[in-house]
Amino acid sequence: MAQSLDISDLIEFNRKLSDVLKKKEIRKCFKEAHQIVGKEMERMVRSGLPGSRRVARWQVSHYGSGGGYTATRAEEGDHEGYAKGYITNAIENGHWSPLTANFRVKGLGFYAKARSELKRNAQKNAKILEHKLEEKLQNLGR
Repeated sequence: MAQSLDISDLIEFNRKLSDVLKKKEIRKCFKEAHQIVGKEMERMVRSGLPGSRRVARWQVSHYGSGGGYTATRAEEGDHEGYAKGYITNAIENGHWSPLTANFRVKGLGFYAKARSELKRNAQKNAKILEHKLEEKLQNLGR
């Protein structure tokens, strides 16, 4: 009588694992995690502009085409002849103004504050990516 061992489940698991480990699947996980963090960054930056809802609305997240980075910055375009990025930069860093006594308007530092808060949340944000990858691996057996 011939002995046999059915390893079809192991072969299928190996195939699924290979699919997850392919660069395409890993990049998808990174992209999903970056989108979550991007929305968080957008919220942080916008909340730093309490008196200027218009400028706050200009702050939008941009994602790398490969899912490798997230950035929040002013959207393209201009407002009353000035680039939205230029206006945002002046509010962030401060600017010269002939209308003030000291010829300087202090910057709000809303990007700097958001950057600092994101650093404090780095562990939490790394967990988002870890969870995405873990989810992919847990679905292998299904």
